[in-house]
Amino acid sequence: MYLYLVRHGKAEQGGDDARRRLTEKGRESVSRVARRLARTGVQVDRMEHSGLVRAAQTAEILAQEIGGSVVERDGLLPGDDVTSTAGRLAANDVESLMLVGHNPFMERLAAFLLTGDADSALVHFGTSQAALLTQSGNEWTLEWSLSRDLA
Repeated sequence: MYLYLVRHGKAEQGGDDARRRLTEKGRESVSRVARRLARTGVQVDRMEHSGLVRAAQTAEILAQEIGGSVVERDGLLPGDDVTSTAGRLAANDVESLMLVGHNPFMERLAAFLLTGDADSALVHFGTSQAALLTQSGNEWTLEWSLSRDLA
């Protein structure tokens, strides 16, 4: 399985957290990352986002470049438990999946999949950052991480 983890782009400050939208710079950096992923041949079967506006906007921008159906999914909010999402991945029915969410969830999920310890602080996710993890049997491997500055 190919699992792409993406943190949403830079969002507006203040107000209702669930309704915070991407800033212009946030949209630009997500677009840059999306174009870079498309140029390298990244395609996904399905893209799941947390439902918060900034994650939904990020997923839509990514989908325009790399395709995949976009759906809102429970369990991807900043403070959600990563073990339920990790368990769900084991029963996943697609070859390539992109999860679009938030910190600390993205960092904790990557750490949990790679080491079994969500608190190991193994991979940092800045805004608009993407990473690819691959699964072979029960083992996960970090293949690469792409920051907005390198896109």
